[in-house]
Amino acid sequence: MTNYTKFKHLKIMKHKNFYFLLLIFLISAINKSNLTNYEVLNNDDAFEYIVAYSPNFDWFMLIAQRSVGFSGLVFLLSKLGLSTKLIIFLSSTLWGILVPFIAYNYLIKRQVNLYVALFTAFLIGISPSLGIYSIHLKNYSLEAFAMVRVLSVYSFPRKKNILDNFEKILWIFIVGAAIIPIALLEIYSFIKSKNIKYFLTGLFVVILILYFIIIPALFDGEFIEFYQASTFDLNGEFINNGFLALMFLRSFYDGGFIAIFTILFFISLFTLVRDFTKNAIPLLSLSSFVLLFVLGIYPFGTLKGDVILTPLIFIIIAIGIDKVNLNKYIKNSILFFLLITGMAAHLTAPLTAVQDSEESFKILQNDDSEFSLFVDLSYASPTIVYLNERVEFYKPSDTYINAWGENYCLYGGKDEKTIFGSCLYQEKIPDIINQYIFKNNPETIYFLFENQKLRFIYKESESSITIDQLDVIMKNNNYVKDLFLEKTNSTLVKYNINN
Repeated sequence: MTNYTKFKHLKIMKHKNFYFLLLIFLISAINKSNLTNYEVLNNDDAFEYIVAYSPNFDWFMLIAQRSVGFSGLVFLLSKLGLSTKLIIFLSSTLWGILVPFIAYNYLIKRQVNLYVALFTAFLIGISPSLGIYSIHLKNYSLEAFAMVRVLSVYSFPRKKNILDNFEKILWIFIVGAAIIPIALLEIYSFIKSKNIKYFLTGLFVVILILYFIIIPALFDGEFIEFYQASTFDLNGEFINNGFLALMFLRSFYDGGFIAIFTILFFISLFTLVRDFTKNAIPLLSLSSFVLLFVLGIYPFGTLKGDVILTPLIFIIIAIGIDKVNLNKYIKNSILFFLLITGMAAHLTAPLTAVQDSEESFKILQNDDSEFSLFVDLSYASPTIVYLNERVEFYKPSDTYINAWGENYCLYGGKDEKTIFGSCLYQEKIPDIINQYIFKNNPETIYFLFENQKLRFIYKESESSITIDQLDVIMKNNNYVKDLFLEKTNSTLVKYNINN
């Protein structure tokens, strides 16, 4: 029996460390507890969920290309008939809760001091970025989990190498951004071992990355725009670029003493660099993200972009502070101070706001009469999720890697009774409304606004109409207002024809 196994059985299960682990679980779970308040998917989450309604593989890939395996997991769970809450938990929240445990296990295997490992696990458990995105139907917390698994696979190879290679390939299909360091780690493994199997595995990994991630992303303008929003600007001022590079630290710790956390991180980083051979895997993993940031491909300073780096940043801090030549009580005091101040900031503030559209969709779901519906572009995804019997997918002949064009429309209205702002390419919304009324003469029309505007896409820009402008149009068409429901970020208006 190895020393590590003895440690697990004798130390964890029989002594106070077991209760520390229980506390890690409670802190991590509490930080993701907003799941209990989740009744309706918000707009972004609904987009992730519509993979459940994909009519074919091409349209599945249009939605899933950022994280194919994650979307496949959501698709599978939805087909099993699980509730929305359970799907969110199994595909996102669960992984966010588990990340501190996996990081703790990694640090113990690295022979980091027990209390340093515990306090580090606590800090990961209260991370704001991991907390926020673990309660959404998003792939980011799964990527954070995958990041630690990638570190483990490369740092502690098992006897059966075929299992290691299989797991590396498996993560490519399960997650998106977590595969970024794999190619660099494969190259390092090949140079270190001079073994052809590492080279072949790395080559296969690169091919998979190109096919499933890079090529589809090149045709997704929004995908590229998101990732370039907070990346390095070669033509920008040095101070601005430096400030942007440091901003990402706030995603991991923002308890009011960010300067201490920043200093601690760079001291730890310098400590690891001094002993590069023993710390090559975490350093190369971080370097791969930094390189992509400088190249303008991957963002720093955005919560979404930083979630995957959460365990890696704290692992680097833990290894570094464990190796610094300081009294152990001083080390523990520093981490305990960061933990307490971080908990005060993170656990007393709401994680996120959910768009308040639940009542609007319940009204629409319970209306058994024939009605038409105009939907703001931000509510296209929730509408197809909660009113799927009234809508359908358009199915252009283009495949997912060349379907991003002016005629692209993922959603379609069934029998022209649901009009989505995200798939009409007409400039003037009043003309769209007037033409629709003249052609179809519906008795009842609903309009689902975001805030006080109804927005449609017109090619590369947007056109919008306010509620007051809509009232004038509907009055001129002999319609009267029957319902007006205004909630946070959501407004539902109903008009009936005046017979």
